Amino acid sequence: MDETGTRIMWRYRITEAGIAHVKSGTLLPKGLGHPALDRLATFISRQKAAQRPFCVLVCRLTNPQGLNQRLWEQSCALFGTLFREIFTPQTEIIDIIVGATPLFLALLEGDHKSEVERALPNIRVELERHLSGPPRVDYTIFGPNEMTRILWGQRLKGATS
Repeated sequence: MDETGTRIMWRYRITEAGIAHVKSGTLLPKGLGHPALDRLATFISRQKAAQRPFCVLVCRLTNPQGLNQRLWEQSCALFGTLFREIFTPQTEIIDIIVGATPLFLALLEGDHKSEVERALPNIRVELERHLSGPPRVDYTIFGPNEMTRILWGQRLKGATS
């Protein structure tokens, strides 16, 4: 074991509010928003409070015509694995949200939108080269102001529905 290396694959942190809630011993109420949106909101507010640059890379997979459901699910799972591996641990990534397949988000701390836009061709190659008969993948990069507007719009939609 002394000769093997280690690398962090996932990292989780409990917030101050979470610690206080655990100590209180009460159950969480059901239907308090969407976990992915909550994680995204926490990330955005943390980065803005620290006045650090950040951006969010969003990848959306589209099932091509004629691809059976089992192959589609396998392609999404493989893409999710590749998505995690490409950003961990060499970047200062805070979190990856993969639970909303076919939507994948990388919350990138310390990266400006323009930097990720320049790296996007390489990211595409790394993600898509392992997929046989790849689904169509749409990539979008959002900066701080765009994410704030999007998240605020989602919160308003959730409050009215």
